[in-house]
Amino acid sequence: MIRPAQASDVPALYDLMAIIWQDMEFEPYVTLDSQTFKEAMVQHLLDTKQKYNYQNCWVYQSRHTGQIQGLVLGYPGHLEPRYDRLIEQHFGDHTELGDFSLTRESRDDEWYIDMLVVAPQARGLGIATALVKHLESVHSEGTVLGLNCDLVNPRAKALYHRLSFEVSDQVTFSGHDYHHMQKTVKP
Repeated sequence: MIRPAQASDVPALYDLMAIIWQDMEFEPYVTLDSQTFKEAMVQHLLDTKQKYNYQNCWVYQSRHTGQIQGLVLGYPGHLEPRYDRLIEQHFGDHTELGDFSLTRESRDDEWYIDMLVVAPQARGLGIATALVKHLESVHSEGTVLGLNCDLVNPRAKALYHRLSFEVSDQVTFSGHDYHHMQKTVKP
């Protein structure tokens, strides 16, 4: 079952998002002690002004166990610079991060899928596909969906191609190179 995330989901959302932050070597995640980072990001998940807030998420919840097995988080691309400034300001107090700044990932004219993650034990069950198809159902015809796919993740790229995403260009952030991929929602 896919549903909007709720504040009570924040612990499960954090655990899934941490998979992405670890994979992309997100600077605050790899530099700060785990408790400091977790406390900061849990605050972000609860603060509706932040990009990583639960209101920007849909979750896939198992009908059998009730566990959240996947999530998709996104927002209009033109909001990313404002969201990123809030994160930069928050982590600016941590001197061990130096001059921490984020690199733009989205495009202004798209609805940006910032995170799409499935719990390791639930992979291969079609959850990521269901989450993307859900996004298509809640956005109007002509909406451009965008995302980034790590160049060294051919399985993800194949999934996105099956879902009709096409590479538009390439972007580098957090020391990794990504394909920027887009698709237009059709009727």
